[in-house]
Amino acid sequence: MSAAPHLIALLQTTGLAAVPWDFALLLGVLAIFVPWRGVQRVLKLLRQPVLSSADRMMIYVSTIGVQWASAGIVWWRGSARGHSAGDWGLAVPDAAAAFSGVVVLLVLTCGLQILSLRRLGKLPPERHTTLGQLLGKLMPQGRTESLVFIALCVTAGICEEFIYRGFALTILERAAGGYVVAGVIASSALFSLAHLYQGRRGAASTFVLGGVFAVSRVLTGSLLPAIAAHTAVDLLAGLLGAQLLGARARIHEQQIQSDSK
Repeated sequence: MSAAPHLIALLQTTGLAAVPWDFALLLGVLAIFVPWRGVQRVLKLLRQPVLSSADRMMIYVSTIGVQWASAGIVWWRGSARGHSAGDWGLAVPDAAAAFSGVVVLLVLTCGLQILSLRRLGKLPPERHTTLGQLLGKLMPQGRTESLVFIALCVTAGICEEFIYRGFALTILERAAGGYVVAGVIASSALFSLAHLYQGRRGAASTFVLGGVFAVSRVLTGSLLPAIAAHTAVDLLAGLLGAQLLGARARIHEQQIQSDSK
């Protein structure tokens, strides 16, 4: 009981006490439920030796539905609180800045993603990280899966940027008294937590990537650069990763067969 006044004072100092209950609830879901659910889901996937095409399609479609529903809830509560599209970065106040941001982020993030995938592709399957194992199971195979996977990447680019760099960044920055750096760090931490299922290295990389996306939103006033880069990075991970890891797996199998003769 004696700690209650100190907790209240802390909340008032940070501005978190001024966050509306529904926004606080949404932030709590992002901080606790989303990471927990992601880890549990991935552990279940990793226990399955093989995923069928139907399994992958179900994962793609269900994830698309959950992400759009989540973004819809955030939009609903934001609208109820009087927030406009511009408050969440869903506007382009400066077209030149937004276009420049798109180009810079695409070159930077896609270049790093290609290098990362090539490095991963050189490793034998038994040395793959959690993220590598996931890519091996979830990579689309065939035209139908690839089309649905593209829809998933577009969905993730739009919905996750809206939730983390639109809603979370804005609310956390205001809770910090307008301290932009605090909002960038806090929203990036939430984004990293959502990707804990990728393992420590994946979560750390996601934190850095989230910070880059957040800075682009602050500098341009728009989510457009982050949406474009986020979508492109996910597309590369799935489509290019399928080629690189698939080719490496075939080579590895051939080596095993050759050594066994």
